Amino acid sequence: MKSGTWTNSEKNEFQRIIDDEKEVEETKKILTDKIEKLMKRGESLEDLESHVVDIEKEADIFKENNKKLKKEEQKAESREYSLILSWIGTGLGITYGFFAGYSWPMMLLLGAACGLSFYTITRIFTGINQTIDNTVHMMSAYFPSSLFSSQENKPKKTYLPGFELKDKLKEKLSSTVSALTPKTNRDKPTLKS
Repeated sequence: MKSGTWTNSEKNEFQRIIDDEKEVEETKKILTDKIEKLMKRGESLEDLESHVVDIEKEADIFKENNKKLKKEEQKAESREYSLILSWIGTGLGITYGFFAGYSWPMMLLLGAACGLSFYTITRIFTGINQTIDNTVHMMSAYFPSSLFSSQENKPKKTYLPGFELKDKLKEKLSSTVSALTPKTNRDKPTLKS
């Protein structure tokens, strides 16, 4: 071999070595890029996992607050009905006292006694119904059957018997008002429930 001169086979072998080194360098770059991307993806997955955990905690808090709000709403509604019935009882007591010929102080006392008894009775029945509903709800978590799930799917508006007729009465009142209005006013809106 002469110095400075290369044969074709030596040139080809040298070129192949240079090409192989370039290919190795390109592979190294690709691998380091992919490793960096995987590390970034791993970090983003960890971020997503932490976000999912945070969202789950917020969902649990929301669920608890929703349960508390529903209970408070049901308590307020039952108090409202109890007060309405106590006023009805008071009115009935005073009316009875009036027709029985009692004096005014006695009528007021009788009205107060009837109102208090109506209020107490409705609160007792409301408490019993709430206990039954809570028991059914608790049992439906342990025994998921159609018996319990059908009661869960029904919307509960009140705990007092007879007050589910409220919506029917509103519909009847609305239809009566629309029937009594003159034909020229039929296009105007009627009572809404």
